[in-house]
Amino acid sequence: MVNANLYLENGKADQKSFCPSRPSAQPPPMTAKAHISACLAAKVVRREGGHHLLSFTSVSSFFMQTPAMSASEPILNVPRVVVLAAAVMIGAQIVQNLLPDEESVQFLLALAFIPARYSGAAAELPGGYFTAVTSFVTYMFLHGGWMHLVVNLLWMAAFGSPLAKRLGDWKFLAFSGLCGIAGALTHLVFHFGEMTPVVGASAAISGQMAAALRFVFGAPMTGDIDLARAPLESLPKTLTDRRILAVLGLWVVLNLVFGLGAVSIAGAEGSIAWEAHIGGFLFGLLCFGFFDTGSEQEVAQHS
Repeated sequence: MVNANLYLENGKADQKSFCPSRPSAQPPPMTAKAHISACLAAKVVRREGGHHLLSFTSVSSFFMQTPAMSASEPILNVPRVVVLAAAVMIGAQIVQNLLPDEESVQFLLALAFIPARYSGAAAELPGGYFTAVTSFVTYMFLHGGWMHLVVNLLWMAAFGSPLAKRLGDWKFLAFSGLCGIAGALTHLVFHFGEMTPVVGASAAISGQMAAALRFVFGAPMTGDIDLARAPLESLPKTLTDRRILAVLGLWVVLNLVFGLGAVSIAGAEGSIAWEAHIGGFLFGLLCFGFFDTGSEQEVAQHS
């Protein structure tokens, strides 16, 4: 059995063992595309009845204050756009698990973000040059297994819900998508030309977390907290608030510690792709003000 080493946002492959060496005997001729697919397929572990699950870990180290709930307020108050995004991710995971082995790998390669597409390998990968554009978005809907997906969905429910209520459906989707794209671009800078696929919504969710930092600490601590109407903190004030800096510092340190492989995560041999996380986080922190309509109080302050 070969250990899985596909590059998730939360799991990094060992590049030295990414593609198994060819046997000494002369193999039958293979196209470049077939050889790439074979190399990637060799790193997929068949577990739980033949479904494809990849080695991964998703780590989040951010704690946000939750508002007090009234007696009439539902326990789960997740906006429809967050539910819709979750449904698409769940659907993609179901499809990937139900497909036969070869088709599952092709499905993964077509949707995952692969840096090698931008160094001359786009034509050899499924989808060609078209997926070199679309994979900046589609990689966010794929995950490395059910646990990776569930953890990301929980964090999206926690941080995406107040953000969606504050921004509305379309602004929330645009903002989250751009955070994910920023994460992919950051990863590309550090791993240009690598063949290892990247999947997961962690960069987008990191951006949601960063955006939440700019208004959750400014919400009045009364019995009925409405984060959707909490005043938006200015960027200079955000970057000088000790509470925010403490959360930011802890989050960055944890990403670096796990991402650089200093600590093993739940027995996984990989590490967090911290570059994508930080790229999404920085975009969310710096650019949220361009998307936020803010509360009536904030509008009045800036008018």
